[in-house]
Amino acid sequence: MLSEHATVSERTKADLCRYTDFPEERIDVVYEGFGLPVLESMACGTPVVGGSVGAVPEIAAGFADLANPLDVDGIAFAISRALDRTPDQLARARAHAATFTWQRTARETLEVYKRALRHPLHLQKPAEDPAETRARVHG
Repeated sequence: MLSEHATVSERTKADLCRYTDFPEERIDVVYEGFGLPVLESMACGTPVVGGSVGAVPEIAAGFADLANPLDVDGIAFAISRALDRTPDQLARARAHAATFTWQRTARETLEVYKRALRHPLHLQKPAEDPAETRARVHG
């Protein structure tokens, strides 16, 4: 049994990523929330085909081949392009995926909270309860 502190070597990760019958990750989505499957595939050095909707284009940042998820011909073309990706392109995609760390997530989330606290809206008086407004207006 692995402890919560167990680590997996980069070599083992790469080997695990290779256990697939297909040369690229296949996850059919019409809408992907943040794009973790895209980053996970890139981190494995796998060519990625993603939907051109949601957060995927931003997360992929040009390192994946995108297509309208409802356009079969577009998806076929994107798969064709993905299979032509060079080892150098896949290495750059892997480096891009490596920039998404939990430490970065925590740091950027903290910055959002700090900005929100500096924003004057949090100092405004809360809106009056609708029941109180009716009571005040109607007596």
